[in-house]
Amino acid sequence: MFMLEFGITLITSNMGSNNYDDHNHQKVISIRENVRQLAFDPKTFFEENYSNIYIHIIYTGDDYAWPVYSIAINTRKLENDNKYIDQSTARMVRAPGDSTVTRPRHRGANLINKLAQEPNYSKEVIKLKLDNANLEWLEADLSSCQNAIKVLSEASKAQWIDPNIQNTYLNK
Repeated sequence: MFMLEFGITLITSNMGSNNYDDHNHQKVISIRENVRQLAFDPKTFFEENYSNIYIHIIYTGDDYAWPVYSIAINTRKLENDNKYIDQSTARMVRAPGDSTVTRPRHRGANLINKLAQEPNYSKEVIKLKLDNANLEWLEADLSSCQNAIKVLSEASKAQWIDPNIQNTYLNK
């Protein structure tokens, strides 16, 4: 009989927390999607036409799709002394972290957790909060590194993902 009462109490307590968990789950999904659109979409890293971006990477750390980091590499023609030269630039945004972060996914989870503390999690509020979230923005001029240019010129030959595998989260 004691076991049965314990089981009933456990079930009741789980049933009571499901509504709270469902609300929090939906809140986290909404915040995560807004953060991805506002700060971690590599298609928005350059003002120039997206067709110039020839590599973009979104790393989410695991199947929860936490925003860990995103990278975009863009090449454009610049005029220099009446000659056109290619300039390749890499830009990256990374969720903040410190020396206590042991796994990359924790950066993204911690960022979303911090943003979820706000009762209002509309896209406008998240946009304002991201300004003070200490995201790490990095940029590198790859044109000054001939080895990087050589490797990038061969990137189109690489098969990064088996064509039979689909990432349904990113291919909505």
